[in-house]
Order: sequence, then C-alpha cells, then structure tokens
Amino acid sequence: MSIFPYATASARASHPTFFEDWVDSTFDGEMTSDEVVTDVYRYLAAVDDLDALFDGQHLSLVQSWLASVFERAPDEWKSLFRSAYTEVQDYIPDPDSPSYWRPSFWLLHPVWMADHGYTTLPERLPSRGIFCDNDVPIEDQIYWPPLPQDEQ
Repeated sequence: MSIFPYATASARASHPTFFEDWVDSTFDGEMTSDEVVTDVYRYLAAVDDLDALFDGQHLSLVQSWLASVFERAPDEWKSLFRSAYTEVQDYIPDPDSPSYWRPSFWLLHPVWMADHGYTTLPERLPSRGIFCDNDVPIEDQIYWPPLPQDEQ
C-alpha cells in the first residue's frame, strides 16, 4: 500500500505554489546521512505547514507532489521519510502545546532519531507563518516510544 493514497498521476506537478521560494531536491549524486536528515526534515516541515494551511484539503495535490519526489529519492531518504510520515504521534497532554499532526517533529526527537539509526538532528526550521513554535523540547511534546494501545 502506498503511503500516499490520495496521489494521482494527473495531479503530479511541481511543489505547491504557496512556497514561492521552494526548490525541489534533484537528488543528483550521493547524499550523506546528514544531508538526508536535513532534506527529509525540510520536506516534512513543508508537509506540516501545508496540512495545517489547507486543513487537510488539497490532499491529492500535496500527496501527488510528495509521491513524485519520493519516486526520485534515494533509498535512505525514502526510508527515513516513510518512517516519520507514517509514525503515529501520541502527544503529551499540555494546554500550551496543542497537538496537530506534524511528522517533522520525529526528526527533531533525539530518541526517535537514535532508534532509527541517526545521531544528527536537523536545525529546526521556523513554520511558514502557520504554527507559533514554542521552546518546549519535542521529547516533552510527543511520547516515544508510543503509548501501549490501552493507554491511548
């Protein structure tokens, strides 16, 4: 099963035009693991903002764009993206830290990253005007490892 169930071949195009300064990765040449982490994080941070901006609407366009990028990406990039994009997020209850699906948070979570074989975290990018990012560490916002089913 595809991780992009709403992607369509007819909708595949360049990146969503909301980000005028965005440049898609070309994946020319080898990427170091640190470059993979940085690039996957950049895409996931864009997904965070697009999902919030459109409130889940235009999912076909966003997923079609992601699918076209994913197809061209190297295997390590695909593996890290897939892991973060499909990981369930259980937020630690906090009225000052509202929960919203943000797959980029996994790449900022040191224990999650270590469990996936990475020691380097990307530099946190500011939201593109969608989220008011706080200074609460990610590991104090999202449970990892996930909660057992009976505690969710």
